[in-house]
Amino acid sequence: MHDIFQYICEPFTSKNEQTFRIKLMEYHSVNDYITILRKLGFSDSDHIINSYECIAKYSILNRFINTEEFKTLDYKKQNKIREGSRAYYFKDRAKNIIKPIDETIESGIYNMLSNSGHSFPLGLRNFTNSISSPAYLSWNNLLFISLEVTIIYLASVTNRFIRLRNRHLSHLSQNQKKFIKEMSSDGVLINWLNNCIEEDKKGFVL
Repeated sequence: MHDIFQYICEPFTSKNEQTFRIKLMEYHSVNDYITILRKLGFSDSDHIINSYECIAKYSILNRFINTEEFKTLDYKKQNKIREGSRAYYFKDRAKNIIKPIDETIESGIYNMLSNSGHSFPLGLRNFTNSISSPAYLSWNNLLFISLEVTIIYLASVTNRFIRLRNRHLSHLSQNQKKFIKEMSSDGVLINWLNNCIEEDKKGFVL
């Protein structure tokens, strides 16, 4: 959501560009609904899929395929959009996506939390004190990472929002502004990870 917020609310984008981005998200979402319904056993002749097809192909798609933003894309990207395979074009269209956490670390945290929550029985390893699975952190460390990452992203979005709406800045004290800025820093998380690495060198197993 952090990147999406910046993508949709990027300053100095034209109204047409913003409309293009929003409609692309809607089109992708509707196509996802259709894919899910087909997997659940609904056929293309069923009313619900026909309804979504009309929304996606005739209502949403037609609103932006004739725009200059769409026409400037190469043929391959235009086809990808028609297929509904992508909801965002962060690198191609957004000029200033700021990430409060290093992308490699962010990816590692995402994979770790995803595996912990969804990969049975790997996730159960985190709820024991066993060190039989050293690739996964204990539940208390996972809790720390989850909370810290949530704080960082929430503070970062808050910081971006109040700077987009400058009038809100006048309602905040200097201490509040400083607090939001400090909370959006990854310093605590990085220090914690570095300490874990140093402890591991001493023979400590995560």
